[in-house]
Amino acid sequence: MQVEETLELITVIVTDEKDAYGNPIEREEKNEVFCKAENPGRSEFYAAKRADMKVSKIFTVSDIDYRGETELIYDGDRYKVEKDYPVNLDEIELTCSKVE
Repeated sequence: MQVEETLELITVIVTDEKDAYGNPIEREEKNEVFCKAENPGRSEFYAAKRADMKVSKIFTVSDIDYRGETELIYDGDRYKVEKDYPVNLDEIELTCSKVE
């Protein structure tokens, strides 16, 4: 993988603290990792459309860095991880949709 860019993987942590209504307070922990970012190809775009997904970007990250996070920030935009897929023994591909 040609590492040229970075993204922030987001882990949501539920704390023991409560808000004024008694709901648990969540905080985000961000982990900056190297990535390769690509736009989805035609086949990925139409396969996602058939599955009622909107694919905006595909990121490749090291399998050591990814721990099942469901959201990330790339280039100032927030993305939801729709699908993760092991590309090989060292890399995972994250298919993502942009959070509007």
